[in-house]
Amino acid sequence: MCILISNRGSYAEVSKCRQYGKDIKMTHKQQQPNLWRIHLKSAKAEHKTFDDIVETCISQNIVGIGWPVDETPKNMAHYIKLARKTYNKKVGSIGFSERTKQNDLIWTRNSQGIYYLGQIQDEWIYSEEQEHIDLDICIQKKCKWVKVGNEEYIPGKIIACFRAGRTFQAINSSSLMNTYSQWVFNKKSNTRTYVVNQDSVGKNADTFFEMVDSKDCEDIVALYLQAIKGYYLYPTHKNTIGYEFLLKHKDTKHTAAVQVKQGYIDIGDALKDSADKVYLFSTQGKAYNGENIKALDKEELYQFALNHKDILPAKIQYWLILSP
Repeated sequence: MCILISNRGSYAEVSKCRQYGKDIKMTHKQQQPNLWRIHLKSAKAEHKTFDDIVETCISQNIVGIGWPVDETPKNMAHYIKLARKTYNKKVGSIGFSERTKQNDLIWTRNSQGIYYLGQIQDEWIYSEEQEHIDLDICIQKKCKWVKVGNEEYIPGKIIACFRAGRTFQAINSSSLMNTYSQWVFNKKSNTRTYVVNQDSVGKNADTFFEMVDSKDCEDIVALYLQAIKGYYLYPTHKNTIGYEFLLKHKDTKHTAAVQVKQGYIDIGDALKDSADKVYLFSTQGKAYNGENIKALDKEELYQFALNHKDILPAKIQYWLILSP
């Protein structure tokens, strides 16, 4: 890959690249897509399951959401006016209708934890088909879906967005999640829909810790402290109140409590009396350093992961494959 994505929102590029085993010449000028996630489920869809809604959207190449209105709308603008009057608030279908644009990418998943990535076609539809009424997905846009897989292949930032209860929301993260999503869509659809610099994915400590999820971060820290610092982990002393796990040093017999946070979360000295030694790690925030507390270095943990791939879980190894 050799074409850079502009952070200014659009780009024009003519380049000769090797992709999918072929030399190709590409000329592109297109708008940067936005990134979204949607829960394809509804409490109003009686006698229908979560997976009924997902399977219908995937098989019919649509993405749908609820909040129907009593009057058949003439167009999207008319629907928005009716929806505001009907629900007396800005419901999810309004944001979905207004904000999603052609070529935007949207993530969803089914009840088995299989993730799908869709490319929105920007054809707004108000469906009155009985099947769609029963499933509560009357407000729709055409969408081309690809199956991505389980959480092993999904960045932690995207997984975390599904923990929120809102039906529809933007994935507000760095450009890395957008770049990765474009790359995945190209790969899974066997197309060159998006111009992507693959080399920007998983390239350094910062991007690596954006790709892994919170549990992966905990695993990396636990393995590092055991393999490098000489601690033993008590399997039954994990995810307790205040810290992630408790360890004991094989020689000094000192105990160590560990707290790990993902994202822009600062960690203070609240655990200083929890054990003989305290280790803190925040992927993007600040961690207290002093007394019996040690803030772990992100670059050192990243290098540990690179040098000890063979002992890492397969899910973490996958993200390291994308590193140089």
